[in-house]
Amino acid sequence: MDTVPARQVSREGVDIVLMKPQNPGNVGAVARAMKNFGFARLVIVEPCDLTDARIQAKHAYDVVQNAHVLNDFDARKYDYVIGTTGIVGADRPCITPEELKGIVPRGRTALLFGNEGAGLSKRELDMCDALVHIPTARAYAVMNVSHAAAIVMYALAGAPERETAVREQRERLQTAFINILNDLKYSGDAAGAFVRMTNRAPPTKGEADVLLGAFKKISERMRGGQ
Repeated sequence: MDTVPARQVSREGVDIVLMKPQNPGNVGAVARAMKNFGFARLVIVEPCDLTDARIQAKHAYDVVQNAHVLNDFDARKYDYVIGTTGIVGADRPCITPEELKGIVPRGRTALLFGNEGAGLSKRELDMCDALVHIPTARAYAVMNVSHAAAIVMYALAGAPERETAVREQRERLQTAFINILNDLKYSGDAAGAFVRMTNRAPPTKGEADVLLGAFKKISERMRGGQ
């Protein structure tokens, strides 16, 4: 029996976001990598002077010219926000670019790259639904932003698109679970763990609906309903 190939992530639905870049050459190099992998939507937050970006961008300078320049980034405009980080730890669970292929949802997605000197700030990291870390050699772990962008875009370009719950649906599910914990007066970090889990590995729309229905029923029973 013939199988229908999985639909790949729509490059038109992905914004490559550079947060406060310092070097115009890096912006140009990211634009060049974007064109290599078929991405066209560049967003730059508080950019440096971009005059010299043309040198590195080469024939992808139109990506820089058409970039959306912002004073601030609003994660609420996206269904899914993916951040990149060179630092991992117990309080910062990360996935690899390869693992990213299995979780990208359908909808509008932002892929964030931090400032060359400091990376993404804590505020910016907190906006992200998932964090991607590229394993590198310990001798020199820090990657140039354009190299990191090329690796992640390569992975994202070949990723199958999943019918996962969009941000609003995930938030309803998370709120329902947190309400149950509040009714139980549970003080552990189950709420934070559930939020991180359902953002890092989003359920499908159907799974989210089933879980939401179950959570509401549990909550009703706990409050004396039928």
